[in-house]
Amino acid sequence: MNRPEQAIHQLENHQQQIDACGAMVGVSRQALDELLTYLKAPKSEVISVFIIIDNSRSCDDAGGVFHECWGSMEAAEESLIDFDARGRRDFHIMVEELHITTTS
Repeated sequence: MNRPEQAIHQLENHQQQIDACGAMVGVSRQALDELLTYLKAPKSEVISVFIIIDNSRSCDDAGGVFHECWGSMEAAEESLIDFDARGRRDFHIMVEELHITTTS
């Protein structure tokens, strides 16, 4: 569902003052309904997670042990900066995509 830009514009820029202090305003019923429908709709997004696997500590058939989890490749690579080249061979960065749906 696309963000209701027109409804948001209407709500922001076309308000009628109802009371003396301006705390209550009248707005378009249609614009309000469109915005509420948008806010109540489930939202989906895909995020990537960068998981560092330590291959030197493999267990059984797992192939490696979880070491750390990061939100970007740059952050994952930077976390390994203190390891020398030989120590770094024990690690690899695995990328997983997570599909997240939220509902109100």
